[in-house]
Amino acid sequence: MDASMEWSEGYVADVPYTTEFFGEQAPDFLNCVAIINGYEPVATDKPFTYFELGCGHALTLNILAAGNPLGQFYGVDFMPSHIAAGCALADAAKLDNLTLLDSSFADLASGKVADIPQCDFITLHGVYSWISADNQQHIVSFIRQYLKPGGIVYVSYNALPGWNAAMPLSRLLVAHANLHPAQSTIQLQHAAAFIQQFDIEQAGFFSTTPALKDLLGVLNRYNPTYLVHEYLNQNAAPLYHMDLVRDLGSAKMDYVGSADLCQAYPDLYFNEQKLALINAVPNSPLRETVKDFLLNTRFRKDVFVRGARKMGITRQKALLKKITLALVVPKQGVQLNGLNAGTMTFNVHQDIILPAIEALAICPRTLAELATLPSLEKESLIEIAKLAMMLTTANQTTVCTDRPRNVSATARLNLAIAHELHYSDQYGALASPAVGSGIALNPVELLVYGILRKPSPPNGQDVGTIALEVQKILDDRGRRLRVNGVPIESEKQNMAEITRHVTATLKAKLPLWRQLGIL
Repeated sequence: MDASMEWSEGYVADVPYTTEFFGEQAPDFLNCVAIINGYEPVATDKPFTYFELGCGHALTLNILAAGNPLGQFYGVDFMPSHIAAGCALADAAKLDNLTLLDSSFADLASGKVADIPQCDFITLHGVYSWISADNQQHIVSFIRQYLKPGGIVYVSYNALPGWNAAMPLSRLLVAHANLHPAQSTIQLQHAAAFIQQFDIEQAGFFSTTPALKDLLGVLNRYNPTYLVHEYLNQNAAPLYHMDLVRDLGSAKMDYVGSADLCQAYPDLYFNEQKLALINAVPNSPLRETVKDFLLNTRFRKDVFVRGARKMGITRQKALLKKITLALVVPKQGVQLNGLNAGTMTFNVHQDIILPAIEALAICPRTLAELATLPSLEKESLIEIAKLAMMLTTANQTTVCTDRPRNVSATARLNLAIAHELHYSDQYGALASPAVGSGIALNPVELLVYGILRKPSPPNGQDVGTIALEVQKILDDRGRRLRVNGVPIESEKQNMAEITRHVTATLKAKLPLWRQLGIL
């Protein structure tokens, strides 16, 4: 057996995972899930402890640590290159509330790692459905030992039945890759070409499974670094929600809701007949699984609590009033003709949503403050919360609570992230002290941010100077902007596209960044 296979236990380890920020893992976001579903949240107005299992390059943890000074954040990943990258970013930002560990789940569960604290939050993104059954049990054991009563666990995973069509394809990819040793991205390329022949030859399985054509397209379009982790892990196995509930039940966990916030409002997804079918199921795990069959769910974001405490409506309303809503896109960029949330599109009356957007464009507002707007004063607090969750699910807003801020820590981290843009496009988010979470930015926006944060920055209205600096950084890296996925060859056209992006960023994004405390 290859030495790397022994320590990786079948997980892709020769290619680092992509670096992304996942806002659903923010403490305030997870507390919001509990509140809108009627359960007590974790108190974050006093010191708390947060642990991410399988933290990758720890971008999410770095952003959360910078934005939540009352929290002590921990992360573990068994790939040393991931931890090295995360530590380098934390060191550059001088974060003193983040600890990153190069350890296995087995070591954590067996107590071989010293000084692990009792945790208020434990999160893992995508990990559970990619690892072996033994490692899944190590995770459950860790949760059982280290999560406090009342603590929150977030688990996102590839789900059935939505993944059912892709499972035979994934099996073929892995089998072909195993017969052709090479770097994982090359294995995937050759395996995808092999499988493409099945479609060309109109293989029976492909003819009767139309979804496979879309999956083959994914293999050709998506980032290969992401795809090898999604499709070539030896132990990858999507699972049903009720199976995860069974596993976590031994750690005394109760399911409280989905981090897809609109899932708290089933009437957005299901008509009366489907709701009647769902509500006729008395068992909660099976009821959630029935929803997955109705929606053909492919990916779940489940939130559990150890010892969930159901709230009365009076308590729930009191906590809902304190939730703050903040725009994460410029006012003029807010989606108004339908809120896109994955496979669903939700419609909201514009005479209701427009005044709320105008108010949020001035500054973040609590739900209690939004309730005083003339357009919303006749709406119940529950309906206003529903609107807020629709906006947030559609990535127009984010949710947060009032908390201490550490503006200097987020500024140091953001400068470190911007500095990395001189070398790669590895990072795509900045930390906001106002919301205690991250805000997604594209590479040009990040470069503009870094230029404006220089010791002697150009005037924020000087589009030409800023565009030239952006061009120089990209030229030093041998990069050109793309149009419709194709790199621009003409230097003049490339500069024109850079100027267009810089102009749009300065006009629309600067006010938003200032409001969120990023600038």
